[in-house]
Amino acid sequence: MGIDSTFTAPRRTDFVVVVNGDLCAPCQAVMPHVTEEHSVAGLIDLQSARSGETITLLQRSLNQGMDFAAHNTTLTWLQHIGRFRRYKYFIFLNSSVRGPFFPSFMPPQWHWTRGYTDQLRGELKLVGASLVCLPTIDHGGHGPKIESWTFAVEPHTLRLLTEAGVFSVRTEKFGMGGVVIAGEYGLSNLLMRRGVAASLVICAACCCCAF
Repeated sequence: MGIDSTFTAPRRTDFVVVVNGDLCAPCQAVMPHVTEEHSVAGLIDLQSARSGETITLLQRSLNQGMDFAAHNTTLTWLQHIGRFRRYKYFIFLNSSVRGPFFPSFMPPQWHWTRGYTDQLRGELKLVGASLVCLPTIDHGGHGPKIESWTFAVEPHTLRLLTEAGVFSVRTEKFGMGGVVIAGEYGLSNLLMRRGVAASLVICAACCCCAF
């Protein structure tokens, strides 16, 4: 993710790690760096919250809703503590992400987050890593869908996605109201309906089909 074993974040970057359920795989490594405990009274589904200088660890009570429910927890927490408006960019990662892996010739001062944030200029409001092109018979809707394992947005687009319910907690994975169609595919469907421009980090995927 770009935070090393000492969890030193890149300049002006905060990390939020969300754990779904009781099994906390990253806790052993993260706990020494999140020494401040916070009250979670009144926050549905949030079991505990701890933070350090640049990293926050949130633990949900239930393992449901997949990555979009975890993102919802992050956004709810940032609004709760009054820090939502301080950020210029938001980058979302799910638990399947590994890396980052990039060529050795990249300058040492370059950080992987810039591959996303540097593109969020002008008309471009969302940057993903890759996309999938769905056939006409797919319930998710025909055409390109940005895959949600990692994507970045600026605040205005994030508000559009939140208000449209893209980050709502859903208990089913498939189905018209499930995480995949209403969440992951809902991300791209909303962008196309609103005429919001998006881009990709993996350029080979751009040849698949166009927005």
